[in-house]
Amino acid sequence: MLTLSPIAKVFAQVHSPDLPFPKTVAALLALGVTRYHIDYASSLATAFSQNIASGTTSTEQIPVPTPRSIPNGKWDPSGVKNAIKRVQSGQTPTYDDFSQEIIQAGVVGYFAFLTGKKVVYYGAEGDLHVEWFPGAGPKQED
Repeated sequence: MLTLSPIAKVFAQVHSPDLPFPKTVAALLALGVTRYHIDYASSLATAFSQNIASGTTSTEQIPVPTPRSIPNGKWDPSGVKNAIKRVQSGQTPTYDDFSQEIIQAGVVGYFAFLTGKKVVYYGAEGDLHVEWFPGAGPKQED
């Protein structure tokens, strides 16, 4: 029987409707994860944990389910933004549905910077979209 690490257990729960993104962030931060990377092409999550006492960073790679299809889609910035708005508002019920939506918009992976409070989505040709956590981000000048 396969025993999952605590971090792998969090990633396994992400695929159920029981663990929305804010709870995922809290659970990973509690385990020392400061950032993670999702690569849809390889079906891998890489979690980076910081050991404050030693100042070292460790990594853990976790297989994650691949969404239904990974097209070589053209980058659609409005599609990426709409998918994010839909999941934030609860219109997209599961992480799997969200993954499929952003993949259809040309996303091939993303970096979630938990302590930096942002997610950077990227496409196959280097296109980027930065999404700040609600309430975070640079101060806007009037």
